[in-house]
Amino acid sequence: MNRRSRIPCSIRLLLRFLLPLSEREYFLGDLEESCALSRGPDRKASRGHGWLHEVAGSLVLRFGHRHHHKLQSDNQEGEGDGMFREFLNDLRFGIRTMRRSPGFATVAILTLALGIGATTAIFSVVNGVLLTSVPYPEPERIVRIRECNLTYGLPSFSVSPMNFSDWKTRSESFDFMTAYTTRRPAYTGGEYPENLLVYTVMEDFLELFGAELALGRGFTPAEFEPDNEQVAILRYGFWQRAFAGKPDVIGDSIILDSVVYTVIGVTDRNWQPINEVDLILPLRPEPRWASNRHEHWLTSIARLKPGITQEQAQSELSNIAATLESEYPDFNTGWDVRVSSLADNLIGGLRPQLLILLAAVGLLLLIACVNVANMMLARALVRGSEIAIRMAVGARRGRIIRQLLAESVLLSFFGAALGIGLAWLGIEIFRAGSSSVSSPP
Repeated sequence: MNRRSRIPCSIRLLLRFLLPLSEREYFLGDLEESCALSRGPDRKASRGHGWLHEVAGSLVLRFGHRHHHKLQSDNQEGEGDGMFREFLNDLRFGIRTMRRSPGFATVAILTLALGIGATTAIFSVVNGVLLTSVPYPEPERIVRIRECNLTYGLPSFSVSPMNFSDWKTRSESFDFMTAYTTRRPAYTGGEYPENLLVYTVMEDFLELFGAELALGRGFTPAEFEPDNEQVAILRYGFWQRAFAGKPDVIGDSIILDSVVYTVIGVTDRNWQPINEVDLILPLRPEPRWASNRHEHWLTSIARLKPGITQEQAQSELSNIAATLESEYPDFNTGWDVRVSSLADNLIGGLRPQLLILLAAVGLLLLIACVNVANMMLARALVRGSEIAIRMAVGARRGRIIRQLLAESVLLSFFGAALGIGLAWLGIEIFRAGSSSVSSPP
């Protein structure tokens, strides 16, 4: 017997053409071991056939096994990552579990939805009222000025026109100081009569609030003088509603309380006044103002000069109020001035209530999450036998945990989706309620 090799040269030559060098050495080693373990073909006539049989069998075993693994690898690559597939399977199983326990799933989803919906709605309101700045240029410089008289028990009161005129003439802390009031004139130019909400404003009103115009121009100083032509600036929404967005509306007339006003401008659609007014009209002085400082009916707004603080403006106006008290004791005795930021004034006393409400709904969300967690723990105890069987047949602890987490993700997803819908509904109800009770500040 040849000690060097049991394999004939013809077989070696054949394998040289069939296999690369790296594969050939391993294959020859396997073939020699196979021949050593078997009796091999003893007869000369059948020896060639036996070698070919051994070679064919070894080739099938080696390369067929490799091809099988390659197909498995290709299939796995086509199906995606193994962990992702397991996660999808966990989600499918979680949905089937929820369908088998509709009562538990419904209660858990509704509990989460109520907590998420209430918290989202209240946070949206708080964010819009407390956290979002006033929609005007440099809102930190805009202040509201009110009169007060503690002798009469009036910590905050509207402004006398003549006192306002003196403040504006004598103060040096403001870039702009303006005043306005609201009224509801009758409008009969539409399909049916209605009362519009209208601002009547003094000079610099549009400039102070940074109001831009989509059409036309603002007021000129002459238009605040008595006996001049009556003019009006339309809000963008009213222009769309009453004039159908007519591009050549400038110069048209509008009748309010039987008085004809000429349209000179239309505000930009993005400009938002303090109240949802339809028109802006110039406020013209009347002779009766000079003889009666007891009339207080104006709302005064001012913009501080750069570098001037609210405290400095307060001190200056208090000094002016003291001077006016000495000059007009019959009218101004006990009257002082209060300066506050516009943002704080718009919020008024709502800040503490809103913060308390936000904390309450946050606690509600926490309670909802704790209740759902307790429900899931109780359900896990009921499913103890199921989990034990799964672990007995080979499921690992991590696999069980991922399955339970997938079920929790499903409940959270459905609860959040329903909660978002409830939050949207709550915000719409709040907007409808706030618009129906809105009043001038």
